Amino acid sequence: MTKREPAQVLARLRAGKQGKEPGKLAQAINGIQVIGFRKSLQTVLCTAQKAWWERRHAPPAPVWGSRGVGPGRMLKLEPDPPHCRARFEHAELDVRWLASDLVRITWHPGADPVPYAIAREQWPSFEPGGFGVGIEEDGSLVFRVEDRLLRRDLPPVRHGTGWCHRAVLHPDEQVHGLGERALPFDLRGTTSTMWNSEPGGHYTVGHDPIYLCTPTYVGVHTEGS
Repeated sequence: MTKREPAQVLARLRAGKQGKEPGKLAQAINGIQVIGFRKSLQTVLCTAQKAWWERRHAPPAPVWGSRGVGPGRMLKLEPDPPHCRARFEHAELDVRWLASDLVRITWHPGADPVPYAIAREQWPSFEPGGFGVGIEEDGSLVFRVEDRLLRRDLPPVRHGTGWCHRAVLHPDEQVHGLGERALPFDLRGTTSTMWNSEPGGHYTVGHDPIYLCTPTYVGVHTEGS
């Protein structure tokens, strides 16, 4: 970036505030003038190459409109303290404790998700605490700390290669997270799309998705989080 470019960007931002919002073509022309033709061409070529690789190597998308398949009835429970595995008619559940207050739930069949949220592989030994997970006959999961209900998951539904996750929220529960959103801080009652998107620097409240999506959320209520 040259010494003149920051001043050019500031001048264009000021001009945009004085008039109406520029259209897509005007935004493209302004962008080329600011960063130059060479950088603009590199951006276009990189975007086209990324789209080509995604079309060629992307895994099959789940058919979310289909009815889906639930776990079915529990057939066998295999304890492996402090962990356990449950086998159902159409699925397998792996419950693995990583710490006294941290448990990882994995449903199969299907490829395991990338462990972006839990990077550590080796975990020290620990003493079990008051946090427990109950597995019901239909695949529902109940998370409790002693006599307090923290969370209740309904049986998941498998759509091809994807799983539809469902949870029952507390009446006063607030939902936070899911990455960068142009939505209220409490996401309850809203719909979010998990797909990073470039809004072109122009978006308003409710525009979704935008730059950075992360499929992780926290539910906060009077019983805990």
